[in-house]
Amino acid sequence: MLKCGLVLLSGILAACQKTPQELPPMYVDGQTVHTVPFYQPLEINPDKEQTFYFRFKKPQDIGTTVTVFASPIFPSYFDKNGDIPEYLPYKHLDRKLIDEKRLKFKLVLRHYDDNGKETAVGLREGSDISYVYYQLQQQRQDKSKPARFESDEQYFDATSPNTRDTRQVKGETYLVSNIIVASFLIQEQGGYYKLMVTPLQQYPDYPELSMDIRVTWPSKGK
Repeated sequence: MLKCGLVLLSGILAACQKTPQELPPMYVDGQTVHTVPFYQPLEINPDKEQTFYFRFKKPQDIGTTVTVFASPIFPSYFDKNGDIPEYLPYKHLDRKLIDEKRLKFKLVLRHYDDNGKETAVGLREGSDISYVYYQLQQQRQDKSKPARFESDEQYFDATSPNTRDTRQVKGETYLVSNIIVASFLIQEQGGYYKLMVTPLQQYPDYPELSMDIRVTWPSKGK
């Protein structure tokens, strides 16, 4: 009898203790709160601010770097049979957009704790925020508390290609180039984030181009 009771108790405890992979769905303003890493389509419309909510599956160390990527999606200009003439204008398109500084975005990031308290989250263009954080740590007067990175910067150029993937679109192979826009540091625990994104340019000369926004760790990080 005792053994049965212990088995039943352990089953109840297991059901109550959610693992990080079993977070219940969460919604804010009718939108899904995504778990990092994630990507979502970004409409290429300079007149439209788009909002994305996200959280982490488990607590992250204070000072961990998280990166926001813009991911241009465009047709591959070649296949197993050679070049595809109609897609040759897309050859090395990601590099063209970087070199011509045509990947400009406005980003605003907020954190909300479990009580709904809002905190502005500083963003830094590129991926060197961990180095900046290290410098702040060295310079802080109160060694008992972690340094805090703050910035009101909102306008960023995506200039640092990180990784490239492929995706099937309408039965054809498209390239997905993940380019770093900005990074931020984990400085709050729990809660969720609200990311507001406005793409500042359009690409009428590339009608097959689309875009994702992606939030994840740098490829060399966790």
